[in-house]
Amino acid sequence: FNRVVLHSGSLVLITSKNNPLKQPVFKLADIKDEPFIKIKNLPRSSTKNNLDEILKKINVSVNWIAETETMQVAKALVEKGTGLAIIDDLSAKVYGENISIHEIEPKIGYKICMVSNKEKPLSVSAKSFISFLSEPSSKI
Repeated sequence: FNRVVLHSGSLVLITSKNNPLKQPVFKLADIKDEPFIKIKNLPRSSTKNNLDEILKKINVSVNWIAETETMQVAKALVEKGTGLAIIDDLSAKVYGENISIHEIEPKIGYKICMVSNKEKPLSVSAKSFISFLSEPSSKI
């Protein structure tokens, strides 16, 4: 199989613009009693980049007040001031004017990859699409 990295990034903390954090970087160890919205399908490239595993490793207990399957629902809840959420940086930048984005520490990275069969060549359209997604200037 061939593997092509289309995008790489990191998870970020989002808050309501009405209640932004004072510091630009949020340390996971400082979660304390903050109300958090859990997203079941956060990007995971490995166990070491799994949010739940990192929280367990640094012995942090999270006040999960809601759980959702999608980033969009989590963002809507955050915009309304319900709580905070940790999502990928790409999703944080689209469809959400009323959120504030903060880096988290430790940094949790991810990659979006395309896998194809070496035995079956890609179509011209597929190659064009991959090229478009791989360009740093492309905006999703």
